Amino acid sequence: MTKGYVLHVTNTDSLNIEVKIEPSRAVITDSANTGINLVAQSGGEVYYAAKSKSISSAFTAVIPKSKFPSGIVQFTLFSSDSEPLNERLVFVQNPDQLNLSLSAAGKMFSPREKIKIDMTASGQGKPALGNFSVAVIDETTVPGNEDAENTILSNLLLTSDLKGYVEKPNYYFNAISEQTRDDLDVLMLTQGYRRFEWKQVLAGDLPPAPYQPERSLSVSGYVKTLTGKPVAKGKVSLLSPSAGFFMLDTLSDDKGHFAFNNLQFKDSTKFVVQSKTNKDKKNIKIELDSTGPAQMVPVKFFAAQNLNIKDNLSIYLANSKKVYDEQIRYGTGNRTRTLKEVKIKAQKALPNSSNLNGPGNADQVLLAKDINTGCATIIDCLRGKLNGVFFKFNIDKGTYFPVTTRYGKSLQMNMMVDGIVMDPETVNTIPPEVVESVEVLSDGSKTSIYGRKAGSGLILINTKKGNYAGPALMPNIVTYMPTGYYKAREFYSPQYDDPKSNTQIPDLRTTIYWNPNIVTDKDGKASFEYYNADTKGTYRVVVEGIDEDGKLGRAIYRYKVE
Repeated sequence: MTKGYVLHVTNTDSLNIEVKIEPSRAVITDSANTGINLVAQSGGEVYYAAKSKSISSAFTAVIPKSKFPSGIVQFTLFSSDSEPLNERLVFVQNPDQLNLSLSAAGKMFSPREKIKIDMTASGQGKPALGNFSVAVIDETTVPGNEDAENTILSNLLLTSDLKGYVEKPNYYFNAISEQTRDDLDVLMLTQGYRRFEWKQVLAGDLPPAPYQPERSLSVSGYVKTLTGKPVAKGKVSLLSPSAGFFMLDTLSDDKGHFAFNNLQFKDSTKFVVQSKTNKDKKNIKIELDSTGPAQMVPVKFFAAQNLNIKDNLSIYLANSKKVYDEQIRYGTGNRTRTLKEVKIKAQKALPNSSNLNGPGNADQVLLAKDINTGCATIIDCLRGKLNGVFFKFNIDKGTYFPVTTRYGKSLQMNMMVDGIVMDPETVNTIPPEVVESVEVLSDGSKTSIYGRKAGSGLILINTKKGNYAGPALMPNIVTYMPTGYYKAREFYSPQYDDPKSNTQIPDLRTTIYWNPNIVTDKDGKASFEYYNADTKGTYRVVVEGIDEDGKLGRAIYRYKVE
């Protein structure tokens, strides 16, 4: 190829980046007046741009590194008609990280001694208000390779912006030198990096982001007819049998879309989304918004794997064996116990029961043989068979609904099918032959677990498959179990100043302390306390975090336990 450009980017200077663009002779002869554009961007933000209306000789620019944040900078050369011509990556390592200072009252400590670590965070000469995590490891028992670690610096500044594999990512940040800078520049030249296709960006032809920013938990979707047309003003109900009968109602918009926003629920909470209109409750369906889990890509890089496990883990395995032996000695810990054979004989009763009090723990129970007696609908099968329950006919809806009498008043009872609340019209569409059992809850001792929704009593209908409310059979009712908030567990840390603490069992912990939420005050100061284990050697304290301005920080502190 005789026509083109050469893009030189020199990153050896600690203060500046030198850019040199050289056109070929054919370019100078044929396209000298067309011009070129140079753009440098980092993290999706443009920090430098230059334009030349004509190019008859080499173009040179010296750009201060202070213009860029620390991280990968992508230089792209464009033609006058926005066609990308060349690309070059450089890595900028500016002194813009937080300064984290860790200290303790001494460098030598005893086993089980209480340790207090004081921390001070500052940036650009002023205190830094930020959030940090801390981990304390017995480094003698669990030796590590700092160059091979994934740290907050290597992850956010380097590997998160590269598609390919980076061997020993913290090597470039652990002890910065001329050698590590040169190696990092070679990595930028060889790594397969592509943030996006410029033609799509310039044409505005970008696909929508599949994962939107999550400002709160929500459940959303569309109400449609069975032929796919949107249903406007359709009533949508959201309820959760596992959350104390939590229930919300909303209406779909003109496009059939609905949303329940600003929700708070723990992980694995089961929801039921149900929709119906005033005129039609059978010929509509619900489609929930869901992107599915992120695709898992298998790792194909084995360069950093060490096949000689004995050398690296022999100390740790020996300590684990010691922990196991002590647990057996004192009868503690979770370990496998071999039991003698035990034969259990029982009769199967009320399979697929959704009764929160326990299967069959009800005021009345009907089995399939008592229900399916040739009647047309399930409510017809139940009429006259439930103690203290009678059915009234609703002329407007054309169906019967269960009623009980309390304090001289007739109160309507709720009905549940396989743990899901359903209205009588929907219940009446269930074929009697699919019902396995029916449980009636009338007494307060049995209805209290269901909350206010069972205040007038509850009729539980259990089907033979136990999942009749699935979308295949009832498209207007969808069960959904989204990812909710994780209920955090506090990391165990012994308190040896407590007289109730067991001091006889050896403390052989390898992870001494962990806390993901250390917050500095307005003066940039914070502290944390914990107790050493019984093992002697070098303890390693690692603190990582970010301040309110987005500046990163990482610090390591070591002390001896003798």
